[in-house]
Amino acid sequence: MRGLRRATGPSPARAAAVARLPRASALQRLVLAAFQLAQPTPLDDEMLERLDEFARYAPSTIRKRRSELFQAGWLVAVGEGRNSRGWRMTRWGLRLRS
Repeated sequence: MRGLRRATGPSPARAAAVARLPRASALQRLVLAAFQLAQPTPLDDEMLERLDEFARYAPSTIRKRRSELFQAGWLVAVGEGRNSRGWRMTRWGLRLRS
């Protein structure tokens, strides 16, 4: 659960973080795990799509799951970078929950 909540947060906050996790689909949990492993480095969609665990999925599938996690409040935009084609892309990180 590291990264999904503040380590020093009160136990009700920890319980809330744990309670929300089962609502995520298996693929959403995989995307969250990728962000946890990458911490503190933010990821853009292209970086995420290139991870080995997502090799069997279409890039649009991974982008959609990342978008859903952003809409649900699990991820935040933390900056901007350039992808392999030189396009600007938003970099995403886990939202710390209290």
